[in-house]
Amino acid sequence: MPSLSSARSYTTSYQFSYVPVAVFVGGTQGIGHRTVEALARTTNGKVHIILISRSEANGKRILESLVKPLNGEEVIREFIYCDVALMKNVVGAVEKIKRLLQDRLPDIDPPRVNFLFMSAGYASIRLKPRIDTEEGIDRQLVLRYYHRFKFTHELLPLLRAARDAGEDAKVLSVLGAGAKWWLPKEDFGYKKLEHGPAWRSVIISPPYNDLAFEGFAKREPGIAFTHMSPGFVRTDAFEKDMTFSYWPLTVFNPLLRLLWTYAAMPEEKSAEFFLYGLLAGKEGFFRRNNYGTDIGKYDHGVDKEKFWEHSMEETRSV
Repeated sequence: MPSLSSARSYTTSYQFSYVPVAVFVGGTQGIGHRTVEALARTTNGKVHIILISRSEANGKRILESLVKPLNGEEVIREFIYCDVALMKNVVGAVEKIKRLLQDRLPDIDPPRVNFLFMSAGYASIRLKPRIDTEEGIDRQLVLRYYHRFKFTHELLPLLRAARDAGEDAKVLSVLGAGAKWWLPKEDFGYKKLEHGPAWRSVIISPPYNDLAFEGFAKREPGIAFTHMSPGFVRTDAFEKDMTFSYWPLTVFNPLLRLLWTYAAMPEEKSAEFFLYGLLAGKEGFFRRNNYGTDIGKYDHGVDKEKFWEHSMEETRSV
């Protein structure tokens, strides 16, 4: 497990012979926000950053506050609005990214993306039935898994272009690497259990991220795909919604408060480990804990090809 100082030493010594392009999905609060700041600091502002979120005011404020190159070199600082709950919105956001890069970096053809960092998400342990989007997908599972698969798949041409140019091509998903759970062998996404409880999508989404990134790594040599666990982080969003409201679970609220006060890692510190986890991946699939340590692969006991086919089919835009 790397210490904070060793993680910082690694990232600050990381050398770029080019100005990288980084896309952050959900980079306007919490871990995403702080990792954006850490990357800008590490590169001394010499990085093109595209933030994708629903929080336009926060996004533009964050972009404006980022470190800028000392030599006055022009870099991209762009916000793109996207409600990731719909696959058609993800496709639209990727098309905007492509046009933006073609317009702002016309000398780089084809356009490239070096880093894709995804931390947008949502978790609810509601005992009530699931809620589907207008595209017929479990909304909570979209926010925790399917939009990440879709963004990765749609941005593959730009990641491949970076790889083929000898540049970094790395993807990181923030969710729950290390989580293990029994998964249905056939009914992926609980499509046949239309009225099943919403909490199911919370517990199956971390293994789904594992399976997807392992599948991408198998198909895309030369690109790093990392699934990383945040651990317990002291984010503003979590603080606002960290007490259980369902009466059988309220007994755990005092313990949760104690953990928040004495055990949760500050956002800024967590971001240093996430930047390390993003940069440290060389090629292939990685599962990392909240300190960036590689915890190895895990067999979730399902047919990986069938799961890949399911993910491709489920994320096709309606």
